[in-house]
Amino acid sequence: MEFVCQLCLANRGKICDQCLNRRQIAPFSVSAIHQPVPDKEKPLRCISVFQTAKDKDGQARAADDWQIRANIKHLWNEGKLRSKPEIDSFSVEFSVEASLVQECVNHLANLEKVSTISAQQRAATNRKKNTPNVHHDYEWKDLVKSGGIQKLLVRKLDKYLNHHRLSTSGKKDLKMSSRNLCTYSKTGHG
Repeated sequence: MEFVCQLCLANRGKICDQCLNRRQIAPFSVSAIHQPVPDKEKPLRCISVFQTAKDKDGQARAADDWQIRANIKHLWNEGKLRSKPEIDSFSVEFSVEASLVQECVNHLANLEKVSTISAQQRAATNRKKNTPNVHHDYEWKDLVKSGGIQKLLVRKLDKYLNHHRLSTSGKKDLKMSSRNLCTYSKTGHG
């Protein structure tokens, strides 16, 4: 987590009371306290934030540049972290156990698979919904008796009406009139 001192000045144009009364305790003026960088010489330890306020080029570090899960997701989206050497390299650089990195990568792979399956199912459902059906694809007798025919789309209801040579003009309510439905119920054939 980072605290940006005097961000209120940048956002509102004046310093708030909290920042005005806060004493800066850093050895030099910083605009943000960055997350510590892992120390490669001492595993599972971090370098002091005051020694790592700038990156290798002398520029101010970007916020959250050492957030482990964010970096794993970013690299995964770029097509990296797909092999054991890449995972081992990442775990050394960020001072994290390789098993934890592998667990996060497996989670991202599973999310990707679930997303692909869901997209395929949605596409199949949409294709099925938009596929024109013929009269014999429906159990009309059951639909009429159960009242399920009222839930059909108008274009599917028109198949029933056309097959029985009934009027297809008007709104759905007119098409669903008892005269049309009773005709099928009395004749009992599809």
